[in-house]
Amino acid sequence: MRDWKWLRGTQNLADGHQIRLADVDGDGKDEIVHIGFVLNGDGTLRYSLTGSHIVHGDRFYVGKLDPGRPGLQGYGIQQNNPYGVLEYYYDAADGSMIWQHTTAPPAGDVGRGNVGDLDPRYPGYEVWSFSGIYNGPTNTLIPSQKDPWPVINFWGDGDLLSESYNDGKIEEWNYQTGTVERLETPRNYGVGSWRGVPKFYGDLIGDWREEAILANEEYNKLIIFTTNMPTEHRIYTLAQNPLYRNSMTVKGYLQSHLTDYYLGDGMSAPPVPHIYYTGMSANKLDSIYNG
Repeated sequence: MRDWKWLRGTQNLADGHQIRLADVDGDGKDEIVHIGFVLNGDGTLRYSLTGSHIVHGDRFYVGKLDPGRPGLQGYGIQQNNPYGVLEYYYDAADGSMIWQHTTAPPAGDVGRGNVGDLDPRYPGYEVWSFSGIYNGPTNTLIPSQKDPWPVINFWGDGDLLSESYNDGKIEEWNYQTGTVERLETPRNYGVGSWRGVPKFYGDLIGDWREEAILANEEYNKLIIFTTNMPTEHRIYTLAQNPLYRNSMTVKGYLQSHLTDYYLGDGMSAPPVPHIYYTGMSANKLDSIYNG
């Protein structure tokens, strides 16, 4: 049975190549998040970014990007923005802009953008497209000799900083040298998807690091890449976080999975998720996570 149906009609609301499901107001119910507007769980319009000159773009992200700010934050890039907006960072609860980077209008197609904790010297996640790496919470440009390609955030080793999966390679930006280092090359062993991404990726094994799935050349076997690096950090399975779980299921251009708690350098222990195994009590689950 259909609960509601939303019709755009004549409303000028920007969308992109991905829809995210996120609880942007913290009430325990997911909202439907497009690149330029958000619908409440009952199908009513929560807010639009049109008034902030946001139009179509290929990438946007919603997650806990700033551990020092309440709620969730968003970051997006733009394509042929007539107002000159290149990228923007905003409060995901109400759509209020925190900062924008602009150029003389019209702006061209930014094309790619990504988020992740690359540099422990700055609080919160960094955001980057093709105009440099910025610390999101402070809008600070970070010096770099070579920026990572802005494609997919990938937790692939033992520390809490973000790696990336780029064109069949698992890479890490070295904040001390400002250069990109390669950790592994999955494309040498299997076939990914278009745009150099895996067939699927996520925390599949359950120790919070992520796996990448490829196929063999005959397409009759799956090849799974997982880390062999130990970690000192104990975090519950990422797939049990509602925002991360939702990120794994939405379609469109494959984009980074994010959590609704801050997962990065200096993080606090995340709260126990409200997702339970069948037949298991909340008390038993709490003892597993925190015992």
